[in-house]
Amino acid sequence: MVKGNNGKGNNGKPAGSSIPGVASDVRLAELAPLSGWSGMKESEHFVQFYETDKFLLDSLSGFIGTGLREGDGCIVLATGAHLKELEERLTFEGLDLEAAGASGQYVSQ
Repeated sequence: MVKGNNGKGNNGKPAGSSIPGVASDVRLAELAPLSGWSGMKESEHFVQFYETDKFLLDSLSGFIGTGLREGDGCIVLATGAHLKELEERLTFEGLDLEAAGASGQYVSQ
């Protein structure tokens, strides 16, 4: 059960609600909570647990995309399928991964 949110799951929906586009047996309350990485200090880090690839890629593309847009260095170690999807999303968002890679700002494997 999701605690501390007045019975609401992620995105303010009631805990236990179905998620559109996800198998009906997966409920909001069963997913890992969204990480608050936007308020992190420079020397902090976090681990993102996930139940679905979509959840992971939404979180990862937000985190890496924000870092690249702000001029931070970003290193990604991921499976081939996750890396391909991540880079497709970042490119779609208008990020130039070739230039970021050439400058050493973006490293992936």
